Amino acid sequence: MAAPGERATDNDCRAFLLDNPWSAAFISWVMVRASVPGFQPSPRHIDYIRAAYRADATPYRLADPAMEKPAPGDLLCFLRDRSDTLNHAGLMQALQAGRTDRWKSHCEVVVAANPGGDHTLYLVGGNVANTVIMRKLALDRAGRRELPVPPASTPDTLPSCSPGQEDACSFNRQDWAALLKLAPKLP
Repeated sequence: MAAPGERATDNDCRAFLLDNPWSAAFISWVMVRASVPGFQPSPRHIDYIRAAYRADATPYRLADPAMEKPAPGDLLCFLRDRSDTLNHAGLMQALQAGRTDRWKSHCEVVVAANPGGDHTLYLVGGNVANTVIMRKLALDRAGRRELPVPPASTPDTLPSCSPGQEDACSFNRQDWAALLKLAPKLP
C-alpha cells in the first residue's frame, strides 16, 4: 500500500529477494571490533549459546534471563521459528540432550541497563526488520528483565497481529531463553 520508491517498500522487496541472515555476522563483527577476548565469530547465534553452555573457552557463561541482571556487553538471545515456547529451562534440556545443532536463534548486545534508574534495558541487534536497531525492554525493580512472554500455543492458535490484538504485535514478545553473561575482565 506504500507509494513506489518509499524506503519501507524498497527494504521489504530487498529482504524478500535477498533474505540472507546477517544478524550473527553483525554480532561477530561487533565482538571482534570490540576485541572481546576469546569470542569465536560464527554465522549462527546458537553457536555462541552452545559454547557458553559448554564453557568452551568463551568469554560468556549461559544464564537464565529471568533470574540474572543483564549488563553492558552481555548478549540476550531468543529462540525463533518454533511452534512452542521453551524459555531457559527447555533450552537447557535441549542443550543437555544435544538437540540444538540447527536451531534458529537471535542475539542482541546489551549496551545499557537501567541508566539513571529508568528501568530500561537497551539492546542493539542486526537484521531486525532488515536493519540495525536499538530495542528497549522493561526491567523490574531488581534490574532483571521484565519481558512479555510469548503465549503457549500451537501454530493454529497463535494470535495474529491486528488492531484487536495489539499485544501480539510486539517485537519484544519472543522466547527469551538465554542471557550470555560476559565474564569479568581478568587482571
